[in-house]
Amino acid sequence: MRWGNDLLDLAERFREADRIDAAWDVLKLGIGNYGATNAGYAFLWRREGGYEETLLHLDYPEAYVSDFDRYGHVNHDWSISYCVGEPEKVAFGTDERIISRLNPEQLEAERLGWDHDIRHFVVIPLRAAEPGAGGMSVCFRGSTRKEFKRAASVHVEDIRRTAQLFHCAIRRQPGLGGLVELSPRECEILTWVSAGRSSKVIAHRLNLSTRTVEHHIASAQKRLGAHNRTHAVAKALVLNLIQP
Repeated sequence: MRWGNDLLDLAERFREADRIDAAWDVLKLGIGNYGATNAGYAFLWRREGGYEETLLHLDYPEAYVSDFDRYGHVNHDWSISYCVGEPEKVAFGTDERIISRLNPEQLEAERLGWDHDIRHFVVIPLRAAEPGAGGMSVCFRGSTRKEFKRAASVHVEDIRRTAQLFHCAIRRQPGLGGLVELSPRECEILTWVSAGRSSKVIAHRLNLSTRTVEHHIASAQKRLGAHNRTHAVAKALVLNLIQP
C-alpha cells in the first residue's frame, strides 16, 4: 500500500519536531485527518541490569486517566498485554472476540473506558531496535459503531503508519541521521516500498531477482533497526534517508 502525500507531509513535520510535545501535536494532526480524537502511547525499554525505562503519553480525559491510575487498571488493560504479546497485528476495541475473553478485572477496566466514551479505538503494537515493547491506542470518541468501523476499515493502515512515524520521531537521537547509512540500492528499493510496490514488482522494474530485492530490504531493516517494512520506511522518512 502506497504512502500517500498526507503521510509524506507528516513525515516532514515529524522530522522538524524537536520535542515530544511537538511530535505529539503532529500525531494529533495526523490521526485527526482520519476522524480520530484521542491517543495514548506507551513503550517500555529493557536495559542491561534489569533496568526498565517507560515513556507514557496520553491525551484522554483527565477524569478517565485519574480513575484508571487510582484503580490500578494499568495491570488489567487488555490493550497493554496485547501490545506486549503481539508484535504486528492491529486490534480493535469493538472486537467481540476480544471482549468475550476478558477476565473480570479486564472487563472492569474496559467498562471504565466505556463510561468516558472510550469504546471505539484501534490498538497498534510498536517495536524498536533495542529490547522492549509497547504500542498506541487511537480513539474515535463521539463516533457511532458504524462510523468507527467505516473509518477503521478505510484508514487503519494509514493510522498504523502515523503511529509508527511518531514512534520513530521520539526515539530519534541527535545526529542519528548521520550515523545510519543505507546503500544507494537500499534507498532506491525502500523508496519503491514506500510507493506501495511489492518485491516482485520492484524486482521487475529494477531488473533484479525478487530474492535480491528481499535481501536489500532485509539489509536496510537491519541497518535501521527496523522491525518490519513499515517500520523501515517510517524511520527512513523521519531520518530523511529517502524522499518519495
